[in-house]
Parts: sequence; C-alpha cells; structure tokens
Amino acid sequence: MGHEDDAQVIFETLNARGTPLLPSDLVKNFLFHRAQEEKSDVQFLYESYWEPFEKEDEFWRGEMRQGRIKRPRIDLFLQHYLTLMKKDEVTASALFAEFQKLVDKHSNQNPEWHLRSFREHADHFYNFFTMSREHREGEFFHRLRIMDTTTVFPFLLGLYRDLENFSDASREKVGILEDLESYLVRRMICRLTAKDYNRLFLDLLAELRKKGQFTRQSLRDFLMRQTAESRLWPTDEKFRQAWLYSPLYNTITRPRLRMLLKALDEALSSSKTENYSLRDDLTVEHILPQYWEEHWPLSALGEKETPEERIERIRRRNTLIHTIGNLTFLTKALNPAISNGPFERKKSEILKYSALNLNRFLTEIKTWDEERILKRGEEFFELACRIWPHPESES
Repeated sequence: MGHEDDAQVIFETLNARGTPLLPSDLVKNFLFHRAQEEKSDVQFLYESYWEPFEKEDEFWRGEMRQGRIKRPRIDLFLQHYLTLMKKDEVTASALFAEFQKLVDKHSNQNPEWHLRSFREHADHFYNFFTMSREHREGEFFHRLRIMDTTTVFPFLLGLYRDLENFSDASREKVGILEDLESYLVRRMICRLTAKDYNRLFLDLLAELRKKGQFTRQSLRDFLMRQTAESRLWPTDEKFRQAWLYSPLYNTITRPRLRMLLKALDEALSSSKTENYSLRDDLTVEHILPQYWEEHWPLSALGEKETPEERIERIRRRNTLIHTIGNLTFLTKALNPAISNGPFERKKSEILKYSALNLNRFLTEIKTWDEERILKRGEEFFELACRIWPHPESES
C-alpha cells in the first residue's frame, strides 16, 4: 500500500461510522488532508497522534453532560482546547470554523504541530477522567464533575500543559486544585453565580503565564483580588452563614449534597476508625423528619406565646430541617421504617444498622431539636473549613 493509499484508508475510516460527522471529525479530515497535500507521512501522523482516539473510541465518543445537554466527550474537549488556544470563549456551534481560524493564525506551523498539540492536551483531558480517586487529584476531578463546572477545563488544560516543565509541579498542582475546589464549593453553598467562570479562569491562566509562576500562592493572589460578587471567594463568615442556615436539601442538587456528606464522612475518619466505602445506594435523609407534627411536637412555651411567635418557630423548624446539620445517609431499606417515627426509635435503629462516621454522634445525645441541628452544623462547619479552607482562615 502506497503513501496516498494509506491516506485514503484513513479518510474512509474517519467517514465510515454511518453517523453525521462531529466537529472533531471535520478537524481530523482537515488536518490529514493538509498533511497529504504537503506530502507528509500521513500514516505516521495518524498512528502517532490520532489512533489513540480510535482505540479509546468509547471514551471519546461517549456522551458527557454539560448543563442540560449531552455531547460527545471529544467535542467538549475540542471546545475547551479552542477556548484555551483562542484565550476567549468559543461556542459549541462554531467549533470547526474556530479551528480553521486557529490554523490560519498559526500559519507558520504544519499539520503535525497541530496534531501534536491536540494530542498532548487530549492526554491531559483523558487523565482528568481516569485518574484514581485514591489520590487528591482524582478526588478533585470527581467532585468537579459532580459540580458540573466545565468552564474550568480550559484553565486546567493550560495549567497541566505548562506545569510539565515546572520543577515543583506535583506539590503546586495539588495545592492549586485544593484551592480551586474550595473556591467552587464555597460559592456553590453560598448560591453565587457561575456565569463569569469562563472569563475568570482564562484571566487566571493569563496572569500565571505572564508571571511565569504556576504556584498556589499566585492563584490565591489572583482570586483574593477579585471584588465583584460574581468572582468573590467567600470568607469563613459568609460561608458559615450559608452552611448553617441555608436549606441545602432543597437548594442544591442531590449529587452535590451527597458529595458534601461523603466529604464530611471521610473527614470524620481517624486512625481508630475502620475503613469502608460508602455504598452508592445510600440516600440523603433527615434526622428530624419533614413530617414532624405527630412524633416531634414543638416544645410548649406557655400561654404567653403569641400566635405570631409560634408561627415563627414553625417556620424556623421547617427551614432548619433542610440544613446540613439535620442530614445524614441511610439505606433505602432502613429509612422508610423509621423516617417519621419518634426520635428514640430512630436513634436506636440507626445505631443498630449504620456503621457510618456521620451517625456515630447519636450515641452521645438524648434529644434532637433545632439547637442540636445547629450544633451539629457548627461541627460540620469546622470540618468543612479544613476540607475547603480560605487563605484568610489559615493566616
């Protein structure tokens, strides 16, 4: 088989799926056609830079959710890559056109340069989704997917690419990821907008590159200078207010709430506790139940309490039952049996069947009410500040 025959086989393979071509398919055809015109070794380029996409076809063409829309992972990568290279937002509807503009901008570079760049960034993107959660990096990317914050990916692609030649890359990388997670989690709890994230993270990467300092301190310096509400890194005071009093059960998605409770459960582990893996079928449940009237009556305050005061106490309880201090994990089998029952029975059954760190506190208490919910919320807050610290609280 000759050189041109090899190229033809590649083009036929790229178009033989029987499905509409993706923007990434158009990029492939475009680059290999250019390479063929330039008399490059197309077979070598394909095997070196594009065959890995075909070998990992299930990953790359598998769909990934972005907001409410599912798209092939390779096209999401293409969008993040182009956003990084352009240093500006790129819309999903213009990916191939934007790639052509990129090639025109780098007209002094040959197709192999583009293929190599694409491949190197793609390798990082692939690792974002496949690295083990046993390592802090893997846990970060797992939580990032749960938070569905894809606008940070262009920054991460650029960061990992630039850190390849950085002497203290491993330590600084983990520190940067920890601070990014703190920033995102705190803003999520405080219900702050994510609309400016795309521009924010591009500005952050530009500053790190300008300084030539890919360090945790450089990231902190940048984020701590942000004063607009759309960019603020919530302080402990603001974070605490939202953590204790926001009805998180109703205001954030169930996967995100599970993520928070899992992180707290892991933080409660010590050298004395047994290791275990949280089951995926555990559900987020209330300790003081949503339907509390029969077995969990409000304490009487006497005849001096006005109707308005009692209504306010009911409103307060109905808010606090949905806060983090009143939530835990239970099995689907256990919860229906005890959900709205009296506290003593609920406590007994949870301690009998649950081995979670989250539920050990029940051994030490005899009653459960609004004040206990807030106390447990405060204890969780101390853990949350260790998991997702703010620079001011560390100084």
